[in-house]
Parts: sequence; structure tokens; C-alpha cells
Amino acid sequence: MKSRPLSSLCCWFAGVAIWAWGTAIAQPTPWPGEASVAVTLSFDLDAETLWWDDPEAMTGPVGPVSQGAYGPGVALPKILGLLARHQLKATFFVPSWVAERYPEAIRSIARGGHELGAHGVKHESPRLLGPAEELNRLRESIAVLERIGGRRPVGYRAPAWDPSPVTLKLV
Repeated sequence: MKSRPLSSLCCWFAGVAIWAWGTAIAQPTPWPGEASVAVTLSFDLDAETLWWDDPEAMTGPVGPVSQGAYGPGVALPKILGLLARHQLKATFFVPSWVAERYPEAIRSIARGGHELGAHGVKHESPRLLGPAEELNRLRESIAVLERIGGRRPVGYRAPAWDPSPVTLKLV
């Protein structure tokens, strides 16, 4: 069965990155109905972490940082409602700092039957970490998401799409 990738789509909605990937299949498949395209929806629930000037101190411009809180508090319930209305499941990649700050948001993702994926601790680039620190942050991220979301995350997306030379080995 041959497939060809379609274009990917990314857009930002209130501090939540929305990714959609599509693949067209050259031959008919046993998908429901007359479907000929598979789409994967994934969301980066980064909240304030995208606007920090200094992730360690968690500081940055007040306006943009406050916009990050809109994602988990307002945008996420709307997105989850839309997915539920259309009976769609998605993957949400969440830094563990965000999960600890907004635990009810994480529980609502899990209750909706969506996948939680690891996405670092404070959305820091793995390329800027040493291998031991990257492994520690990966473990912390998984543990926090499992504790709050109720099941161990399977998926992983490198923060800032910036994996280190050892990221795949560690994952």
C-alpha cells in the first residue's frame, strides 16, 4: 500500500499549537465509510512557557506571558468540546510544568480519551541540555503526566522541535 504525505498544517490558537498531518493512500483501505485520507491531530499545550525570557526564573513580558494562561483555561475546553462533537481523538503534548500548574486541564484531556504526550518540563530545548539532564527531565515529564493524567504517556515531542543528538536514544 503506497502512501504520499500531504502538507502539514500548524496554527496557533491562544497559546496552543495545533498540528494536523495527513496521508493520502493510493489504494482503498478498510477505513470507515469512503475515507481516503488519514489525519492525525496533535496539540502543544505550552501555556506560559513559550513566552518566558528565562525558563529557569519563569520570567518574561507580563502581557505575552499572561496570554499563555488563556490556552489551558479558555482555549482547551473549546478545543475539547469541538473534538467531542466530532468524535475525534487527538494527542496533547504538555510540558510537565504546565500539567502541574493546570492539573484539571490535564485530567479533562485524559477524561476525553485523548493521548497525553511528554513535552519536556518547562519547554526547554533538549539541544541545550546535557544527556543526563535531558534524561532527568524526560523522566520527570513522564512521571508528572502519569500522576496527573492517570496513565503513562507513550508519545514524545521535543520542545521547540529541537531534539539533541541523543534524544531518540533516550526516548
